[in-house]
Order: sequence, then structure tokens, then C-alpha cells
Amino acid sequence: MAYGNSSKSLIHSQLGSSAIRKSLLLSLVLISILLLCWNNSELFSWSTSSAPSDPASTDRPSAASEVDEPDHDLPNHESSSHVIPASPSATAIQTTTPSPLRLPAEYYVESKDDSRCEDTYGLNYLNSLQKSDQQYCKAASSASTLNCFHTNVTADHTDSFCVASSVSIDPHAEHNPFGLDCHLRNFTTEAAVSNSEPVTPDFQFFPDYMFETGPHRIFDGWFKNITHPLQDETDATRSACAGKKSATDGYTILIKRDGGGHLWHSQMEIFSLFLTLDVLRSTTRHTSTPYFTSADIANAQVVILDSHPDGPFFDLWRLFAKKPVLRLKEWQAQLAAQSAAGEPLCLNNVLLPLPGASNPLWQGDWTPRDCTHSALLETYVQRLKTHYSIPDPSIRDPKAPITVTFVDRRKTRKLRNQDAMLKALQRRFPAPDFHIQAVDLAHLSFGEQIEIMARTDVLAAVHGAGLTHAMFLPPEASVVEMLPPAFGHKGFRNLAKLRGLRYFSVHMEEKEQVEGWDGNWQAAEELVVREEVFKGVMEAAVESVLHRGTRDGDVSVGGKRRR
Repeated sequence: MAYGNSSKSLIHSQLGSSAIRKSLLLSLVLISILLLCWNNSELFSWSTSSAPSDPASTDRPSAASEVDEPDHDLPNHESSSHVIPASPSATAIQTTTPSPLRLPAEYYVESKDDSRCEDTYGLNYLNSLQKSDQQYCKAASSASTLNCFHTNVTADHTDSFCVASSVSIDPHAEHNPFGLDCHLRNFTTEAAVSNSEPVTPDFQFFPDYMFETGPHRIFDGWFKNITHPLQDETDATRSACAGKKSATDGYTILIKRDGGGHLWHSQMEIFSLFLTLDVLRSTTRHTSTPYFTSADIANAQVVILDSHPDGPFFDLWRLFAKKPVLRLKEWQAQLAAQSAAGEPLCLNNVLLPLPGASNPLWQGDWTPRDCTHSALLETYVQRLKTHYSIPDPSIRDPKAPITVTFVDRRKTRKLRNQDAMLKALQRRFPAPDFHIQAVDLAHLSFGEQIEIMARTDVLAAVHGAGLTHAMFLPPEASVVEMLPPAFGHKGFRNLAKLRGLRYFSVHMEEKEQVEGWDGNWQAAEELVVREEVFKGVMEAAVESVLHRGTRDGDVSVGGKRRR
């Protein structure tokens, strides 16, 4: 009884006052509201991390970030598409100001490109390769392993790259220095046994590419005793790798190039190696470790198998491997010091990457595409600009003159009356508001070329490799391509569209060619565009950029520019 009375007395003393009751209730309500707001803060804030992402981003390959830190030359782009904010501490509640409200949902527009575009130019391309990892050697009877990855950009063509381990290398061999002990699986037979359609292509069906590039050609030309399918390798491979440490600490990347100096071909090859390594960085082996990590860059060795001249892009191969790029014979000479009595050595990771001709930008380039964005291309362009320290186009002075860059060819396919037509263009668009220039790219380093293009508003050229530079133009720039007669190539048109650029083209007519022209436009010394046609297309291209960004220029009226 005493306990009951004391309890009532205590309750009465705490809640007897109406004012106190109201104060306590109000405090409880306020605290509850604060906690609810913080726990659901993503509902009331707007940021790039909480905005709906591109549908393709949900298919990004997941990388093991704990073992693969981002690298400046080969950045990690497999980040999370949505970040849930952590619950703030009491101190944070007192100091954090409210975030802006989330914008209405209609501001978040999904990509207008269809799945075909994403499969070819987007992250789905990498995702497809990642999922195709397949072991080609029979484990029970092979000392080596051979993992190959495949993708189908076109329905009738499969592109592949491979990673081999336990590969022998004879430092003294004049021909076929590599050895692979691999009893190949027959996927066609395996599919027949399981009564299913074969998904993985058999080794003998790996494609050939122009200029004899690609894994098939490398296996045939530099690996010994390889037939289709592979036969049992000599004991040299087993003895070189059985219980022995690899002769190198990292990857050996075998490159057979199309050539040394062609801008388009070289960029496609380097781009394809980027794509290959991005897949390997986001794909794990049987353990949780990715095939290739940022740490591997320091120890990777690029080995050039072909005999083409170095060319102006040779050093770019070091974007993937910090060691100096070596020719095969140079590399063999370095390894020879490790070889006791001329015996073969063992290599752990040997990479045969995607060839340049397999690059998505090089597929279907005779057909107009309606794809308007490429995550693959944008990433590649940004990596090269970062490598050469090219400023972001957004920090360019908006009052700088509009720059027109004409690719000045000096050997073949020069434009007849080019100097006179460019002078007329300068009179039509005078300084200081405009800057018209003809640039001979052959006399500039590649970094200097990219820097010029980053400041170019209109790029004009006769069809050729110089138009590859469209990938480095600022957003909403314009491209003018002067095409040979009846020539239906759409590669640079499609490239411009993927970059969000305006594209203009004119075709020359056969009757307007120089006397004696035999139809071989590639070797023609001169090509002809009528002056009125040149003037018209160039005016259209220049005026198309007058309202880019913060610019607010007037277009011509009746052939005269309003001031």
C-alpha cells in the first residue's frame, strides 16, 4: 500500500503540471521528426549519387575495390550508382544545413539510345565480355591454362581476347618462342553431348582480321607446335613451369599492330587494349582477385611482335604498362640472362588483347547509326586528355574566337585551290571573332594535336585519318567531311553523332576530278570540291556553333552577316 501511494505521488510530481506535460510531448514530437528526417535524408536531397542512373549503369561489372585502387592512367569506373548516406552523429545534426529538395522526377531522363546501342557502345559491351570468360584447356591433361573472352558486336562475327598462364618462352628462339601445354576442349562436341547449342566458339574458329592481327594470328605466328586443335606440347613447357617461379612478376602483353603511323588504326588498337584491361580489372578468377589490378600496371610488359616502325603513338602503349615498350628481340635479350644453359623460362600471365579491327567504333561503319552516346568512347577520350593534361573544355574562355581547323594534307588527297578557298573563308569570318587555320598534323606530337582539337569549334577535312580527331573536339562542335565520289563510308559520321557533334558532308563528283583521275581516290594527288559547295558547307558549319554554350552570335541573312 505504501508502495502504491509513493508511486502515485512520484507520477503526480512528474506529470501533474499541464505545462510540463505539453512541453515534454512537444519535445518528443520534435525529436521524432528530426530522427525521421535524418533516416530518410535521401528523400529530401538531390545529388548526382541519388539521382536515377542510366539503365546501363545497373549492369556495370563489379570490381573488387579492396584490391584494385583507382589509377590515374587507367581509372576505375565501376563505382556504385547509388549511395545511401550514413546516419549523422549528434554533432552533425547541430552543424549540417538542410540540403536542397530533390528535383521533380521528370528531370531525370533515361538514355534515348536503344539496347542495341548500349550493347555496342555502352557498358553492356564490357558486361558481355566479362560474362563470357571460358577455360579452353582440359584441366586433367594440361599444364597451361587459356581463358578467352568473347563478344558479338555483329551477328555473324565473334571477337575474342585471351589470357594464358604457364607459358614457356625460349629467349634464344628465332621463331615461335612461346609454348603452351593445352589440350583444347571441343565446345561443339560438349554441346552435342548435352543436347544444346554451342555458345563458346572453338579455338579454330577465332577470326582473322585485316593486316593479320588478333589472337588467332599471334597463336599461329609466335607459338610453337600449334595446330587446330592444339596438340600436346613438348615437355619443354612442363619443365619450364613445373614448380618454378615466373621469369616476370607481371603480365606480358603481346601486341601485333596494323602499322605504326595511321591515326585511326593506332587509336583503335590502343582503345581496344583499354577495353580488354577494363574487363580483366572487373572479372575475378577462381579466387576473389581480379585478373588485372592497378598494381599490375607497374610490372606489366608490352611486347611488340610486328616489325612496323615505331610511329608517333608508340609510347602510348605505356599507358597500360609502366615498363618501356620493347620489341620481341629486345625483350628476349633481357630474358636470356635468366636462362640457364639456354633453357626455356616460364611466364605466368600472357595477354593477347582485342585487336584494333574488333573495336566497336570500327564495326558497321558503312551504315548510318542513330546512337547518340558511348560510355566507352567518353571514357577513352577523357583518359587521353588526362594523360596529356588537356584542360576540360568547360573552362575555355567563352569570348575566345571561334576556331576553324582544316586538316592540311601534304602528300595525297590535297584539296585543289585549298589556299584560295581558306582565304575566302577568312574574309567571310574575319578576326578577331574567328580564327581560320590549316594545320599539318604530321609535324606535331600527338599531345599537341589533341590540344589543338580541344580548342577547335569546327573541324574540316577531306576523308581520311585526320577526322579521327573528332573524338577530341569540345561538346557541340561541328565536323565537315569532304568525301570522294560515290563513297558511302559512315564511320566519321557515326563517331560525330556519338560525341554529340554536328556533322556536315559533301561528296565530290567524278567529272570534277583532276585530269587523268582513274578512280583511285586514296592515291589521288588532288581532289576537287567546287568553291561554292565548299563555301556553303563551311558557312553552315561555322554558323552552327555560334550559339554553343554562352555564345550568342548572329547567323547570316542573304549572304551577309548582321552586326
